[in-house]
Formats: sequence, structure tokens, C-alpha cells
Amino acid sequence: MTILKDKETEEPVVTSSFVTFMKDHEIECVLLDDIMERPMNPKPDDIFVLESAQLRNIRNIIDKMGIDQAKDEILKEPSPKLWRILGEAALEVLNLELAEECFIHCKDYYSIRMINKIKNINNEQVRRANISAYFGRHDEAEDLFRSEDRIDLATEQRKTLGDEMKVLSLIKSTHSSGLADDDQLRQAYRNVGLKAFSEKRWADSLLYLSEAGEMNRNIRAHFMAGNFQDMNIIGLKTVFDMPIITFLADNLLEGSPELIEIGNLFRKLGQSNSAASCFIKAGRADLACEAAIELNDWSQAVEIGIVAKLRVSCLASRFHVCNSDKPTNSI
Repeated sequence: MTILKDKETEEPVVTSSFVTFMKDHEIECVLLDDIMERPMNPKPDDIFVLESAQLRNIRNIIDKMGIDQAKDEILKEPSPKLWRILGEAALEVLNLELAEECFIHCKDYYSIRMINKIKNINNEQVRRANISAYFGRHDEAEDLFRSEDRIDLATEQRKTLGDEMKVLSLIKSTHSSGLADDDQLRQAYRNVGLKAFSEKRWADSLLYLSEAGEMNRNIRAHFMAGNFQDMNIIGLKTVFDMPIITFLADNLLEGSPELIEIGNLFRKLGQSNSAASCFIKAGRADLACEAAIELNDWSQAVEIGIVAKLRVSCLASRFHVCNSDKPTNSI
């Protein structure tokens, strides 16, 4: 492969690759023959980038002679890629003025804003931490923030990345010292739990949502994990005087909307007694009666109707069981 610059040719490169993309001193190549030999086992090295001689020369000048000399060389034949290389090198040595000039040539508005933000920071270590984060070296950035006792900035950085587990770890490390309050810790637990919930990691979801006091999602996670026994322990007393006492008893008060959620889940499972217990404690005897009728638990439906003084015939008619002259007998 030979790269042509005007009418001049660079030194040929021996390769059997196919060119997929060319732009701004870089050529993306794919070793298609190698991929076809093992289509189910591709390797990262099957795709690589070749750089032009000018780009390699600029990198060498930056490494050996410095950024000022590299700028003079770029001005002879400027291009966005060369300016970007120089701008990133200038950032590494905290030459913010030159870095801003380079990114202006690249029309990189994001990088320009980041540089303006760094200019307003007086602490050099915090500046370096922000630059490390800009280059994707997030662990290094966190270490630099920690060295200056800026756990808050490290936490904000991890929040931006969506690394909820790391955020929780940072907040827990500062909670005992009073730098993070209970609400922040609870929110961190909630975010980790919700992420585990969305990824269907039910055991992790239960652990963190319980710490966060997130009752609704916690109940749903128990259901999805198949922990029906834990769900059944909800601290109620049914119309049949069935004693049920557990860890959720303290959290679910009479009339709590979460009880409706639990009742509907038990209704889907076909557990008439548990569903009715939840609905009754929530103050919705009508839903309890409907669930019992739907699940063909007729005796319980009648008993609930009598205790709650419901119009059983009306409820029964909704489920098309009022064909006889005596609806209650039909039930």
C-alpha cells in the first residue's frame, strides 16, 4: 500500500488488507482474508489504522522537540488532525492557551468549553484530574481528586459516567465523616438497585433497593426472583384470622398503596388467600372479592362480601355467574 501526497509517494507498506476508510492522514484497513478464515473468532488486530508520514513526523517532533516546534511545522501544512494532535499534547502539559487555539482550528466546541472550565480552576492537581477525565483516564482522575480531598468531584465524575456502583462506594466512604448525608446515600443505593433491576439481576436489586427503602420495586423484584414466601410475609391478618408477621410488617401500613401492588402480583400467581389479604389491608375489599371470584375461590368471595357488606350479586354479575335466580347460591 502506498500513500500519495500530491505527486509524491510515501514509503510503501506491505499489507494484504482492504481499505475501508480514509480521512485526515489516517487510513482504516481490514484484514478481510484473515476474518473469513475464522469468521466466528475475529481479533481486534484485524482492523488497524495506518498513519501518514506527516502525522508520524508531527508526533516525533512533539516527543523530541516540543510543542512549539511542532506548531511551526503544522503551520506549513495545517489540517484538523494535526491541530488536534498538538492540542491534546498541549493539554497534557497544561498549556491551555495553545490547546484552546488548536481546538479552535479543529472547530471542537466541546473541548474549547472544557478548557475554559479548567482555566477557572486554581488547583493544579484538580486541573490535571479534569484533563485525565477528558482523555478517558477516569481512575487516574479519581486518584487525583482524592489526593486533594475532593471526593465530591470524584463522585460527580462517576455520576457523569453512569458508574452507580462506584458512586455508592465513594458516598459510603464519606458518609461516616459527615461529607455525605443520608439522602445522598439512599439515592445512591436506589440508583444501583434500579440499574440491577433493569438488568434483571434480581438478587442485587433486592439488596440495594431494600437499603434505599424503595418498596414498590423491591416487591416487584421479589416477584420476578420467585421469592413468593418473602412476599407472603407482609404482616397482615386476613378475614380468616390467618397470622402472617414478617420484615415487611413494619413498612406496610393499612391503606398503603404498595399492598395493592402485592395483591395484584398474588392475583397473577393464582394465590387467592394472599391476594385477598393484601387488598383487605389496603382497604379495598371490593378488589379482594373480585380476585376471589376470578380465581374461583367462591367461599372466600362470599365471606369477604358478608364481612365487608358488599353487594355480592353485583360483583358476581361482572364475572357472568348470575345466570340463576339466586346469585349467592350460584357463587
